[in-house]
Amino acid sequence: MFTFSRSAYESVLKVLAVISSIIMMYISAQFSVEGFSFQTPDKIYIGWMLAVILIIVEMILNNGISTADPSDAAEARRMTILIIAGLVAYVYGISTNISGILHSGRVPDNPLDYLVPVALGLFLEIVPEPLMVWAMISKEKPKSTWKPQQSSYATEKQGSYTQSNPSIFSDHDVRSKLPRRK
Repeated sequence: MFTFSRSAYESVLKVLAVISSIIMMYISAQFSVEGFSFQTPDKIYIGWMLAVILIIVEMILNNGISTADPSDAAEARRMTILIIAGLVAYVYGISTNISGILHSGRVPDNPLDYLVPVALGLFLEIVPEPLMVWAMISKEKPKSTWKPQQSSYATEKQGSYTQSNPSIFSDHDVRSKLPRRK
């Protein structure tokens, strides 16, 4: 029996997530264009451009916030504007998705018939961007790049570390657990 390693399984899953995300973005854009309700065929490109812009703003919202430094005042303002723009994009995208889904199908007879278009509109607008960000940006812990540096506490002599002030260090010190250089 053929078995996948954990990393191969995760790689396949990430590729499938990107493909699924792109398909959902296209379907969402299609319903949004339908929901924009442009009556003239020569203006349909406006709906597609708006759908692409919404997707881009939503992708930035899903990824850009985590890399920002809120202690910088200018960056905090940009983050605030980005959050507001992202939320507006989501609300607008969800409403046009629902409108497009309702426009594509029959007119609901009772209020419960709105459940499926609303659920599908929410799903198609909310899921693709975080799914793509999850698939494309690794959450693996970076390998340690820490390298012992020469300081007043430790100096390198003859290929090993020695303590310049033994009273500061104990046997439980992290440096004592490091492998010795040869």
